[in-house]
Amino acid sequence: MSNIRKLILNGYFLFSLLIVVNLSLQLLPLTSETGYEFSAANSVLFFFIGGLWYLTLIEKETGVKKNLFVFFLFLIVPLLISVLNTAFIRNCPVCFGIPFYFIISLPAFFFGAVIIKGISVLSNRFRIILFLIVFLLLCIIPVLEIYFLPQIYFYHPVITFFPGTMYDELIPIDEKMILYRGLNLIFFFALFLFFSKDYFVGKKFTSVALIFISVVVWYFLFKPLFGFDTTNSKIQNELSNKIKTEHIDIYY
Repeated sequence: MSNIRKLILNGYFLFSLLIVVNLSLQLLPLTSETGYEFSAANSVLFFFIGGLWYLTLIEKETGVKKNLFVFFLFLIVPLLISVLNTAFIRNCPVCFGIPFYFIISLPAFFFGAVIIKGISVLSNRFRIILFLIVFLLLCIIPVLEIYFLPQIYFYHPVITFFPGTMYDELIPIDEKMILYRGLNLIFFFALFLFFSKDYFVGKKFTSVALIFISVVVWYFLFKPLFGFDTTNSKIQNELSNKIKTEHIDIYY
């Protein structure tokens, strides 16, 4: 297990993984062009690599400033691969798709690092396993939203936005997507500042409780307030007519 852990936390391995995955994405439909799908796939990859790479810096006690060139390569290489493939091989315009990369993919790298930093403050053991558990919990949230709320889309801190089963290849970058990502950055930056203080040392219960309360307030207050999900009460308030059948209620 220690050898596997050393491999996972090897910077060369993480960079090689980043290149291999992005070269593979160029062979698949939708992700082979610079755009939403490519950026969403990289946001998941960036979340993991950002967290694991930051964990290597924590264990080696080296800061990001000493690894700025490596940090820059992590962030820019996937975009270069996609832009070259889109422009010269597929002969498609890239200007439309590049903003997705900066809005969706790049913040996920920082979010993964913040999660690892928080886990490292709270515990020195099983950090990779705890990181995977947090990711799985993040994946469960949109499943619950789609099941319990009358919507087919969801907003998510890793991939930003998923349009649902009624899929549209021409997904625009609108004000709501930018606002959501901006609020994500504020929230995770606040977490990063909290984890950087000595306040959390020796106060694990208080730390976890504070994070839990923040997440609950976000999902049950701010998400509906800013229109990032659609609640039953919102549907009923905006649509005055109703048809009730044996299996479904239709508001119109």
